[in-house]
Amino acid sequence: MSRKIELDFEVIKDKITIKVLLRQHSSKQYVQYDAIIDTGCNRTTISKTLFSDLGYEYKETQPVKILGINGESRGTSTIIDNFMLGGTDLGKMRITVADIHPQFTRKIILGMNILKWFSFMVDFGAKKVVLFDRRGEGEGHFTKTRGANTNLMATQEIDFSSMFIEMEKNHGH
Repeated sequence: MSRKIELDFEVIKDKITIKVLLRQHSSKQYVQYDAIIDTGCNRTTISKTLFSDLGYEYKETQPVKILGINGESRGTSTIIDNFMLGGTDLGKMRITVADIHPQFTRKIILGMNILKWFSFMVDFGAKKVVLFDRRGEGEGHFTKTRGANTNLMATQEIDFSSMFIEMEKNHGH
């Protein structure tokens, strides 16, 4: 049976943003951060600055090439101690550490290496992301949205502001 996790979200600069907890490497205390959900991102990425703030030392031991909408950049693959979503401890997590484009005010991009473990939907009316933990059941899928007439796909660019406008038209608000 899958565990249901409900998270409030905000739309910041047309990006769905949720709260995550990361454990500081030295103090072992959890600190809350905002993370962008990005189904087009293969691996969860944390900025070099945040990585250092968490008490890790940045070393380019496993270099990775990052291909994104803003071109190509470089980062390193590493493991952080613990990552939590809605009270669910995901344990040690392989991430990419890189310079994140300045257009993103949030320094964590939640990618498919984590999202694949969940089936989930976005409820725009309630401003909730609902995740169903599918670890042990195979990979999850980005299932649907509620409150908008659009299915979100990892392969398409999404303009969330237009989804809100469409939702208002459909509901007469």
